[in-house]
Formats: sequence, C-alpha cells, structure tokens
Amino acid sequence: MASIVISITSARQLQQQFKEYDRDYYPYGVYERLIEMFEETYGDDEPYELDVIGLCCDIKELTADDVSDEYYDPDDAYNDDETIIDALTEQASDEGYLLWAGEYEGKPVVYYI
Repeated sequence: MASIVISITSARQLQQQFKEYDRDYYPYGVYERLIEMFEETYGDDEPYELDVIGLCCDIKELTADDVSDEYYDPDDAYNDDETIIDALTEQASDEGYLLWAGEYEGKPVVYYI
C-alpha cells in the first residue's frame, strides 16, 4: 500500500487538517503549541504520522467547573477570570503538557495533553 506524506510546518496547516476531519474545536494557540510539541519531540529527522482523531481524544479541556480546590479558593473575594485561568494553568501543567490557556468563547479554559 502506498503512503502519502504531507509536510505540515505551520499551525494553520495543522488546523486545516483538523477542519478536514470536522474536529476544529480549539483556539489557534492550541495548534501553535502542538506544532512546537511535535518539533521538540520528533525534530526534522523523525516523521510523525498525524492522527487527528487520536489527538482529539488525547487533548483535555479544563474549565472553571473543573478547577480543583487545591489550586483555587472559590471563597476568595479577589477571584476573577484571570485568577481562574492561573489556577487552571497550574492544574493542567501538573496533569500533563500545557497547550493553551486563556478565554475562549467567553469562558476561562485551558487545554493540555
């Protein structure tokens, strides 16, 4: 069986692959970070076989509803979206490889793998 190899060198190209599988669920920063992760992990010498569906299964999302009390005090009077994003970032970094943190579709969210 013949293999077709496509070189993906930018976040836009990666995002397009996700769109082709109807899996473009993420902010652009996630695609940028995935490209960086692939470059760090595989470099130029070792090809990576892109599995969009597999990546979607591996990418985790945390929202304000998911933040652990270990990282966030819900009774703190100074809580705002930035505080929540900081707590989510710390939690996601402890649980895996942080891809992106910020506000997406009007809510604080982080993505990690």
